[in-house]
Amino acid sequence: MEYTDEQLINMSVKGDTSAFGVLVERYQNKAYAISIKIVQNHDDALDCVQDSFIKAFRSLSSFNFQSSFNTWLYRIVTNTSLDLLRKNKKYQSNIPIEKPLSGDDDDDYFIQIEDQKADVENIAESNETVKAVREAISQLSEDLKKVILLFEIEQFSLIEVSEILNIPVGTVKSRLFRAREKLAILLKDKELF
Repeated sequence: MEYTDEQLINMSVKGDTSAFGVLVERYQNKAYAISIKIVQNHDDALDCVQDSFIKAFRSLSSFNFQSSFNTWLYRIVTNTSLDLLRKNKKYQSNIPIEKPLSGDDDDDYFIQIEDQKADVENIAESNETVKAVREAISQLSEDLKKVILLFEIEQFSLIEVSEILNIPVGTVKSRLFRAREKLAILLKDKELF
């Protein structure tokens, strides 16, 4: 029998640690995908995910079901990953821009190059574009960076971003607009588009 998140949470609060283990298995891949896109380091992403699940477990009794468990968890993962960035300034310029692939499998979060014989010049140009966009994103304020990463990179809906960041949808829209505007200005001189 497959339990709902709510049932697993209630079981976990009552002391059933295996129920929380099911939640971990259910959401660990997506949590890792979010963290790796922010911190850009496998070991640090694993640490952030582990810390996030520990924080979630400790706070589970105060979870009020106003949002879905995964939205609440992804907020914790995002904040834990961004906290690591704040602590380790060396990661400030390493913000990813890969878009997640849509698929049924939680492991499909990275773009794969299908054509191995692609023109070297196009690859070099693409790499320069990726690098320029990463650098531009790293120059955004924390608030704008969070919105861009969650909406454009992780492809959460406006409502989901609102729930993850705990801000109104209108604020998400305005931050997204400002982030795009600033990115356009930062990238204008690069003549990439």
